[in-house]
Amino acid sequence: MFLSVKELYEYKLNTLLEITQKVIDEFDENELIQFFCDKLERLIEVESLRLFVFNGRWEQKVNFGSSLKFSRTQHNFLQFDKLTYLDKSIHPDWEYDVVLPIYFNHKKVAYILLKYLLKPVEDTQLPFLRSISNIVFSAIENKKFKERRSKQRDLEKELSIAGDIQSLLVPRNLPKTEQIEMYSTYIPHKAIGGDYFDYIEINENQFLVCIADVSGKGVPAGLLMSNFQATLRTLARHNFSLKDIVKELNHTIFQITQGERFITAFFAIYSKNTNTLRYINAGHNPPFYLDRMKEIKEELTEGTTLLGAFESLPFINEGEFKIVDYSMLFMYTDGLVEIFDEKGEEFGEEGLEFFLRTEETTSLEDLHEELLDIILSHSTNGYQDDITILSCKFRN
Repeated sequence: MFLSVKELYEYKLNTLLEITQKVIDEFDENELIQFFCDKLERLIEVESLRLFVFNGRWEQKVNFGSSLKFSRTQHNFLQFDKLTYLDKSIHPDWEYDVVLPIYFNHKKVAYILLKYLLKPVEDTQLPFLRSISNIVFSAIENKKFKERRSKQRDLEKELSIAGDIQSLLVPRNLPKTEQIEMYSTYIPHKAIGGDYFDYIEINENQFLVCIADVSGKGVPAGLLMSNFQATLRTLARHNFSLKDIVKELNHTIFQITQGERFITAFFAIYSKNTNTLRYINAGHNPPFYLDRMKEIKEELTEGTTLLGAFESLPFINEGEFKIVDYSMLFMYTDGLVEIFDEKGEEFGEEGLEFFLRTEETTSLEDLHEELLDIILSHSTNGYQDDITILSCKFRN
C-alpha cells in the first residue's frame, strides 16, 4: 500500500522517533534489526529484502520475499563499497535492484539488498534509509563495543587476581645468614608469567633450589606452573631423591600436556654438613658458579632433556661438586639474555658472563639492580619475556 506525501512524512517521523527510543532503551540486537526491517519494508515498498551483518563473519540476519538460495560465491555483495543501483546489463543474475553498505568507524558492518515492488524512476527514500540505518547499526556496534570492553575489564581483573595468586607461589623469605645469602628478582612480562623459582627446606641440613621456565605464556603456562610447584614441593618434603623428583615432575607434566608443552628447569640440593651441591639441569640455561675470584668453577650442564616432551626421560644424570668459600651460584631464565640492541645483537650468555666477572658490587640486591639497568640500556624494546634471577652466595 503506497503512502501519501503527508502519510509518508508522518511515517518517517514516527519511525525515527521509535527507532531512537529503542536505541535509548536497552535493546536486543535481533529485535531491533527485525523492527528496522519491518519499517523499511513499508517505507520503500520492497518485494524482497536481505540484510547481512558482520559478527566476525558475514551472517544473513533477514531474508523475506525471496525463496532463492543466496550463494556468496556467485553473488559477492562485498564488492560494493557504496550505494549501488544494479544495472541488469552488468549484473544479469542479480535479483536485487539496490545494494547499500552500512559503515561504522569506516568499516563495513552491514549490507542491505533491496528489490522494489515497483521500480521507481528515482527512489527518494534512500537518503532516509541511509540515515536510520546508520542510527541502528551505530547503536548495535556501540553496544558490542561496550560489551567487549566489559568482558575485557572482567578478564583483566581475573588476570590481575591470577597474577596476584601466582606471585604467592614464589618464596617470600629467602635465607640470609652468615653462611648462606639468597636474593631473587622476578619480572613477569604479562600479568601471568611462565617463569618460576623456589626455595624449599628439606630438613635442617638440606635445602632445594629450583628455577624453571614453561613454554608459552599466559593462563595455560600459569596453570601448568602451579601443578609443577605443587608436585615439586610434595616430592621434596617427602625426601625423594633428586632424580626421582625430576622423573615424577616429567611424568606429571607429560600427563597434563601430552607433550604439547614443556618446562626447562634447574634443580639443586645443597647439603650443609658435606658442603656439596648436587644438581640436575633439565634443558635450562646453565647457571654460573663463580669462586671468590669471579672465575667460573663449574659448567652446570649435567642432567636431562626438558620436562614434559617425552613420556619417559631418555637419560638422566646428576652433577655434584664441592662448594668453595665466598662462591656464588647465579641462576636465571632466558628472558635475561635474549635481549637485542638496535643492531640486532643479543646480550647473550657471553654478555652475562662478562658482567658477572667484572662487576664490583658486594650485595646480591645491588648485583641484580645493576644487571637489570645494563639489560634495559642494551634493549631497544624493553623486556620481551619474563625475567627471573635467583642468586646464592656461600660463606663457609
